[in-house]
Amino acid sequence: MKEIHPHFLSFAHRYKDLRTTDVEPILFVKKKLQDLNKIEAADVGCGVGRYATKLFHHLGERLHLTCIDHNRRILKELAKNFREHRIESFKTINASAVALPLASNFGDAIITFNAIHHFKCLDFLKETSRVLREKWILVYLQSPTKPKQEKYLGKIFSWIP
Repeated sequence: MKEIHPHFLSFAHRYKDLRTTDVEPILFVKKKLQDLNKIEAADVGCGVGRYATKLFHHLGERLHLTCIDHNRRILKELAKNFREHRIESFKTINASAVALPLASNFGDAIITFNAIHHFKCLDFLKETSRVLREKWILVYLQSPTKPKQEKYLGKIFSWIP
């Protein structure tokens, strides 16, 4: 993961209030994972958990989420945010996206929302392929960098046979 910009540290405590959280990618993930009774997933570059909170709202107790971010202060805010929403089925890990401290075949989904531009993409994809089970989903959403671009500049990838 690229070095964290110092400005992220200055507003970690109010980050969730500064950004819009789109529901469309959450509904996509929900649809792709709807047949699983238990969902083991990781949100890489999770930030304060804006999207993860919505994932829990839509997937409920079936979801166990490992929230990974390179910024400890952001992870503290995520834990606080989850406590406020009574979300308990999660853990946080301070780590790089290119060296995920997860076992091989760890989970069903790796998700990243608006964070992939901070990663060394090829290294992140290698790590993703190592930690995902045979049937997997990788989702990333990247917001537009210019106001006149379409709502979603990024792509949503998935592979579930």
